[in-house]
Amino acid sequence: MYVDYTVEMKQSKSGFTIVELIVVIVVIAILATIGIISYRGMQERAVAAAYMVAADQWEKLLRLEYAQTGTIPSTNLQTYCLGRSLNDFPAVSGYSTGECTAGIDTATNTTATTSFSESYISQFATRNDFPSGLVRDTSSRLPGFQGRTRGISILSHTDDGETIVYLIWAPPRNGMCGKGNEWNEIAPEQDPIANTGSCGLLLSF
Repeated sequence: MYVDYTVEMKQSKSGFTIVELIVVIVVIAILATIGIISYRGMQERAVAAAYMVAADQWEKLLRLEYAQTGTIPSTNLQTYCLGRSLNDFPAVSGYSTGECTAGIDTATNTTATTSFSESYISQFATRNDFPSGLVRDTSSRLPGFQGRTRGISILSHTDDGETIVYLIWAPPRNGMCGKGNEWNEIAPEQDPIANTGSCGLLLSF
């Protein structure tokens, strides 16, 4: 008995059509996009949480300083990085030693940085309790500023015997300031540094 195996083999062959392959590729691309977006969102939330924890920690330390000494050292409207020492902010790509913010003032096209000040930090009686000032590096695309930040900054001044303190940081994106205010939503006449677009926690002593 003769069996035509070539016919049988042709009949048994199967595979994907072009349309089916395109559908599979599209589905894979969609799933990959969803995964990337979800991962990026998780990263942003982790960075935002690290800054909110750091801001809360610094707030508690400032309140401890005030409870022990009855005063908070004033920056006289200068902005400084909060930390234990200059070593908290080593020189790495994009940052010089001691900098916690590095970028460009887009209004003047000049370098805009915030640095650690030993002379300022040395005024704190509670300095030995200070944690490292280094927080996770994040890109900042804010009104008037483009650059990076990796820590909490402090700006303060005394007015009629009351010390006003701003803890400042930049979120990964808008809506991630926690209990801090987004200063880009506050009118400049209401806040002297409203145009920074950063997160700001306002404290008074």
